[in-house]
Amino acid sequence: MTSPSGISNISFYFDPSCPWTYIASRWIRNVTAINGVPLEFRPFSLAIKNHGGQITPQMELGLGLLRVIAKIQNENSKFDADRLTSEIYLRFGEEFHVKALGLDTNIRSILSEFSLPDDATSAINDPTFDDQISASMTEALALTGQDFGVPIIAIQREDQRQAFFGPILCKVPTGDETIELWTHFVGLSELGCFFELKRTKRSGPWVS
Repeated sequence: MTSPSGISNISFYFDPSCPWTYIASRWIRNVTAINGVPLEFRPFSLAIKNHGGQITPQMELGLGLLRVIAKIQNENSKFDADRLTSEIYLRFGEEFHVKALGLDTNIRSILSEFSLPDDATSAINDPTFDDQISASMTEALALTGQDFGVPIIAIQREDQRQAFFGPILCKVPTGDETIELWTHFVGLSELGCFFELKRTKRSGPWVS
């Protein structure tokens, strides 16, 4: 489906451990539920991005889940891989962020809820999948520039693809705010002279 703005696909690059990214992911899910534009979730590891710098245990846990997702993407059709990635990320977010289990989040227990091969969890500690995750990150950063983390949203218009870091939200917009924010996001993306808006975080993240 193509939206009135000519957008035919949305890619959302995520690290499962980032609360700001999880909030934005809930918003973009609501947007695409309304406008019908296909949405795919693409892996982006802050642990890999910050290699040699500050890496938290939360980032390492997120990387474990992303390795499983990379394995899923290798072994399934794109349709099934996209569906599973979306559903698994949502379930992880419910445990890790909404219930605030943090490092007590059990990836293996979450994966057991899905019809996955018995060896799916073997990827959690398998660094051979990191190159695949890095390739997804390279794809995103080629569009935004190197000095960014997540969330990154890439939008496809015919043969043109562009991406932005953000939005960073303290909570999930509700009601008319959902599409109002999307309308502004798309409008700014259409301005060739626009690059950045930013201010200090003053509250949140409020994950619910």
